[in-house]
Parts: sequence; C-alpha cells; structure tokens
Amino acid sequence: MPDATGSQSALWHERDLARIARRLHDRIGPALCAAGLQLSLIEQSLRAEPGSVAAEAVAGLREALAESTEEVRTLNYVCDPDLVPRLGLKAAVAYLARMVPVDPGGLGELGARKDPAATAAFAVLRQALLYWRECQPEAEFLLVWSARAVRIIASSPVPADVAELVGQSGGTVSEDRLTATVKIDKEKVGGRK
Repeated sequence: MPDATGSQSALWHERDLARIARRLHDRIGPALCAAGLQLSLIEQSLRAEPGSVAAEAVAGLREALAESTEEVRTLNYVCDPDLVPRLGLKAAVAYLARMVPVDPGGLGELGARKDPAATAAFAVLRQALLYWRECQPEAEFLLVWSARAVRIIASSPVPADVAELVGQSGGTVSEDRLTATVKIDKEKVGGRK
C-alpha cells in the first residue's frame, strides 16, 4: 500500500486526477458524441413539425447533450495534471473559470508559463477555488497576478481547510480572511532559478 502522507499523497492525488481526465476523454466524451449522432438519426427519422411536442423534445435533448458535453470537456481539462504544461497557465485558469465564478484578471507574461512552478501554483489555485466555492456557493473571486504570486480576493471568508492548503504551499491568508496569496516560484531557466 502506498504511503498516504506528504509528497506520496500528492503523487497519488495527481495520478487519480490523470485517471479521471483520461476516462472523461476516452470513454465519456465519445459516448456523448455517439448519443448526439443517434439523436440526429432519430431527429431525421421523426421529421417532426417545428413547434410540435416531438420537435421540442428533440431540441431539449440536444440542449442537455450539448451542456453535458461542455461540462465533461471542462472537467477533463480541469482534472488533467498536464494542463499547464500542455496549454499554459492562462488556458488552465480559463478552464477553471468555467467552473468557479472567478475574474481571472490579467496574467500578462505569466499566462504563457508552462513550467513546474506554474503547474504547482495552478494545482493549489484549483484545489483552493473549487473547495472554497463548494463550501460557500455564493462566493465570487478576483485573481490579481504579480510576477511571484496570485492573490485571490473573495466575497466570502477563506474556509479553514483552504487556509491550511495555502499555508502549506508557502502562501498566506489575510487577517480578515478575504484574501489568500499563492506563491509562484520563479521559472527555472537552464536548470537554474
């Protein structure tokens, strides 16, 4: 049995996320696409009059299918531990913003970063915002970026578990608990900071 503490726990967590992302991409996404094709065949065979009960039912199914497909796509990207290395920090934050009401702010040059430090900062940001929103569904967020950190400004106080996560990552939480700062290490160039 693997060690469930510290860095081993984080490694297993990342593996779980990768497994979920693969399953969403390889199994659920294609199944939704197949359902869309089947729905198109049903729609063609029905040839329902516009405005009829059958036409409205097909339209409702198509809308639900489109929403489900988009949700699966978003979950696939947000769960993918290789999202930042593949697409960059800006794209990763944009996918996260589809799940959490967050104004991503202007990332500037940080947005292009794909290095391990940017990946680590995004992992903390993802966990913090998703859990914070789960605990406080009314919460809204603004991200303020600097060269070495991202500050989360929230409409609701930081939950204790999020404060602990941010602190363990080297970040800080304000006294009023309405802001949390996640550090972003300098990008390593040629193996050096």
